[in-house]
Amino acid sequence: MNSSAEEVWAKLTSHRVQIVQELRVDRAILFDYLRSKSVFDHEDCEIVRAEKTNERKASKLLDILETKGTEGLKHFLDVLQLLNPGLYEKLTGHKATASKQNFSSNMFAKSKHSAF
Repeated sequence: MNSSAEEVWAKLTSHRVQIVQELRVDRAILFDYLRSKSVFDHEDCEIVRAEKTNERKASKLLDILETKGTEGLKHFLDVLQLLNPGLYEKLTGHKATASKQNFSSNMFAKSKHSAF
């Protein structure tokens, strides 16, 4: 099943509670990757990190992500493949294929795999 960006945005909304509960925002690679792709800047990261609990951080991250458009969503999904493959699969309908080894070697390269 191929998901369009609109479908994924809709799933992000409908599964928001689950995402907020499951997404580990304390993982440095999440912010490093989003910053390397110019999705988040230092201020965005600090806004998220200022929240007190992981769930509030995840919620704030999703709020900011909504302002980053389709390209931001694509890069978020790229890193989500590695951090939470099950959540990635639920949102995109695709099996997660990223591994830590190939993800790290391609972190600064243009992604060849896209969820949509």
